[in-house]
Amino acid sequence: MTTVAGLFDNWRDVQTLLAALEQEGIERSRIDLIANLAAYGDIIGDSAYGRLLLLGIPGIGPVLATEAIADEVDGKGLDITGGGFVRFLTSREILRETAELYAEGIRRGGTLVTVSVPPAKMDAVRSAMAHHQAMDLEALSRHYNRSGFAGFDQNAFALSPEEITYERHTRHRDTAKAYRPAAHGATPLTQDQLDALDNDDDSVLSDSDAEKRAGTGTRLSV
Repeated sequence: MTTVAGLFDNWRDVQTLLAALEQEGIERSRIDLIANLAAYGDIIGDSAYGRLLLLGIPGIGPVLATEAIADEVDGKGLDITGGGFVRFLTSREILRETAELYAEGIRRGGTLVTVSVPPAKMDAVRSAMAHHQAMDLEALSRHYNRSGFAGFDQNAFALSPEEITYERHTRHRDTAKAYRPAAHGATPLTQDQLDALDNDDDSVLSDSDAEKRAGTGTRLSV
């Protein structure tokens, strides 16, 4: 079996991808996902995907994950501290550099989907992921690098729904893609709020979010 992975920032795209994979004859047991709770917690509950479990990942915060991942991370006592989450991803045949992007992508509001398939199915799965708007990793890397990204930091603060929406706004603007806030499951910021954040004005954020941006908030841990 070979692992094919894709990062998504729209839960509807994930849902339609799962349906497409089923049509390709891929069993749900071969599909795993990790979704940022702050980005999708209010809409994933209505998903027909199946049982998702809550985990806490240092540097990301609360996530929803399929049972297989939860069992591997929690039930088997996998150490995801000290950079262990990136090692966990590399254990699934994901290159380390790509795993760093995936981990940061989840932190910034994304959903990682991994599919274990025989080599004959790889192209079909990759095609389905591309068709359902998997993120362009090269463009994502360029965007992160512009903000000083040097690798996934397990000591980073978890982002609030508003911060995730702002991150998506800047990324879509940076990569010249359409911004679709209504589909993300987070309350869009007003243009005045976005302009203020562009000028590093934290007054538009709640006190706790402003503290996080200033580096004085409370870290999430498992």
